[in-house]
Amino acid sequence: MTDESGYAPSRLDGGGYSTSRNSPALAANTQPRPATAPAAAGTSITPAPLDPMRAAEAMQAYFAKDYVERFFGGKRNKLLRVGWKIPIELVSDAGMEAALKQQVGDVVDRLLRARLKYNMPAVEARLRKYYKDVGGVYPYGGTHPTRERLSSNERAQLIGASETGYAGLRKEAKATVALYVRPPPETPNGTGKMIVRSSIAEVRGSQHELAGAMAHELAHAYADPRWWDLLDVMDANFLPRTGKLTEGIAVHFEEIMTVRWNRANPGTKKPAIGYENDPTIADTGQSFIDPLETDTFHEAYFAGVLGFTDPDNPDKTIELGRKKVHWEWQWHVE
Repeated sequence: MTDESGYAPSRLDGGGYSTSRNSPALAANTQPRPATAPAAAGTSITPAPLDPMRAAEAMQAYFAKDYVERFFGGKRNKLLRVGWKIPIELVSDAGMEAALKQQVGDVVDRLLRARLKYNMPAVEARLRKYYKDVGGVYPYGGTHPTRERLSSNERAQLIGASETGYAGLRKEAKATVALYVRPPPETPNGTGKMIVRSSIAEVRGSQHELAGAMAHELAHAYADPRWWDLLDVMDANFLPRTGKLTEGIAVHFEEIMTVRWNRANPGTKKPAIGYENDPTIADTGQSFIDPLETDTFHEAYFAGVLGFTDPDNPDKTIELGRKKVHWEWQWHVE
């Protein structure tokens, strides 16, 4: 059954989380590449490569169906994103670096949009302090700053210098096998797209990597736009760990789904779970999930049943699910 929100309650048995292997500089929804074991001694015949797009689409179709089966008893709810087919773009190793660079730019743009939309007083206060510190004249007297007018120095004050650059991007790109690109702000209900490193889709021995990447990125893709809105509001208020919460929840779903895939495909390698070397990512996700009833968590995440009772204090007045469970943002210092 569904209520007016279009949400069908579901149950989650077991689950839990694992940790991951790489912590991105920005929450770019990336799935890090598992370490490759050294080749065994001796010679072997290399299997013919798979058609990478067919392999990626088949893996996505498998997990799209299994998400519906696992969390909704096999009954697709057309009002939710769960089960959607997400467009896939395959990229080369070099192409992944370009894709991540674009993703960083998109994330910075969203942060700026959120802070200008939801927290103009803090934006203006930061910029006034900046111009006072450098002995300059505040240029927005009588008007509000806009995204189009902000200089690179002003953006750095609002976002953080480390987040506006691309330091370490090449190293991160080498470890990334897939990422999910959210739909643009103008069309929040769009599908977005998934970018997948072609090499993991075409190599038969890397299908476990493809499975882990697909399960992880679909967790991002199936989040309701109102869930992303909540994170945008937290970002607008300069609160930490929005990226780690996003990735921690994706890791949570990734492990559940890849365990099922591994059992359904005996003889395959167990997919590595993302972000093993930064336990705060998985811990952040679980610290949100654990206190909530499963239905409340799924209603908030998959159906966007959430809100604030006081827009001026959103981090302290969050309500989740149909039961309107009170929840406060737990992290105020990174």
